[in-house]
Amino acid sequence: MPLNEEEDEPNYPPTYIYSMVQPDPSKPVEYDPTTQNEIIHFSTGSIDDLNAEDQLYYRIFMNYTGIKGYGYYSGNDTTGIFPESRLDGIQFSINICKELPHGVNQRIDLLVADRAFLPSSEEDPQEPNPYQVLSDWNGLSFKITWFVDTSKCN
Repeated sequence: MPLNEEEDEPNYPPTYIYSMVQPDPSKPVEYDPTTQNEIIHFSTGSIDDLNAEDQLYYRIFMNYTGIKGYGYYSGNDTTGIFPESRLDGIQFSINICKELPHGVNQRIDLLVADRAFLPSSEEDPQEPNPYQVLSDWNGLSFKITWFVDTSKCN
């Protein structure tokens, strides 16, 4: 290899600071109708990627099972998060009593990647993780999971 030939920059995964994630994913999100609104706000806190030019994409899943057609909730499929917006992180709200079944251990997953997600129409029908396939095999990601207790919803 010639000495003047530039090497490709390594691809680094997107990152977040665990202590900034809200609500705290280390314990169940408990809903109390006497003191809380049914709308729960979720936030990653600031996110980053050492590859400054990477746009970040995300998808939110509710009770994801890997069965095509179930569990995908929303995401930013058409425009990534540009570097100047990373300090804001990813924020979303869910009306847990209307959008989740009632009971304990309802799961919400946030998948953040440094590549766009492959459109579901282009996925292999046998794909074991539908809606979670990245458009570039070199892509890297992280996932945050919250468990929500909706047993007190009416």
